[in-house]
Amino acid sequence: MKKLFVLIIAALICLPLASCRSGNDKAARIALEEALKTETDLEFFILDDVIDADFSGFHEIYGWFGAREYAPKRYGIPNASSDLQQIPEQCVRYLVSAWPDHADGGAFVTDITVTDPRVRLFGLTVDSTAEELIKKCELLGYKKVDKPDEWDQAGVNSIEFACVKSNDGKHYIILEKTAERSYIRIMAPVGNRDNIIF
Repeated sequence: MKKLFVLIIAALICLPLASCRSGNDKAARIALEEALKTETDLEFFILDDVIDADFSGFHEIYGWFGAREYAPKRYGIPNASSDLQQIPEQCVRYLVSAWPDHADGGAFVTDITVTDPRVRLFGLTVDSTAEELIKKCELLGYKKVDKPDEWDQAGVNSIEFACVKSNDGKHYIILEKTAERSYIRIMAPVGNRDNIIF
């Protein structure tokens, strides 16, 4: 009887804590949706299903197997099936591939790279600081991490580096500044359970 009483008391203590966490997750999700609508200039966001998307306003960047990469035409990348395509120093690129694994198929935005300082993500740009990225993303429900699990070289040559992981663990947002360039990268790792070789 004593054990039952202790279990009931423990459950009554944990219940409000669990509902508080659920409320925090909901508030972060609402804030994230609002930041995407009002403070983000990207045409697509990470893990958008783009199987039926119209890419007529984009140039394809060639050189991928098992994926396709696109940049908006406003950056003037020539549409040529050649490895000689010049990628501007400042642009936005979207990688479309299968997800969550190569064997699963589909067309999802699995990587976004932003080097254009005019493009905002949650009100942040490539000119923002690592501290600003972490602070803003934590308000939106992300968690600070040292680096993506799948990326060994993260932050190795960085002057400034910040990485956050989505609450559901499906994607990362990275701000990295090196001597050569600054960029924001949003990436959703794609598995390869069947060891598919492209």
